[in-house]
Amino acid sequence: MDRDTRAVWEIVKKHVGRDGAVSRKDLVSCTGISDRSVRDKMRSLRLEHNKIICYSDGKPGGYFIPNSLEEVKACRNREWSRENKVRENRRYYDEAVVAMSDDQLMLV
Repeated sequence: MDRDTRAVWEIVKKHVGRDGAVSRKDLVSCTGISDRSVRDKMRSLRLEHNKIICYSDGKPGGYFIPNSLEEVKACRNREWSRENKVRENRRYYDEAVVAMSDDQLMLV
């Protein structure tokens, strides 16, 4: 684990449960790394280091270590919903590409 990833982990592991979430803004402030890097480090912690870290976009929003199966399921369901919305947007753009290549796109 690199130094920045470890720094993020050392902070996040102290925030247990949704109500104890730490914001990305606070992680940026505490670690001195960029917002984009914090998101990259969170991804690395999950996928490369097998850390179960949830994110809440409600109040309080932020990253946290789940303290129940229900919190993990809620996080999974939120990601599933986001995934479906992204898939819908991609389909829209797929159709736009076809329309543009066929000169059928109406620019308003």
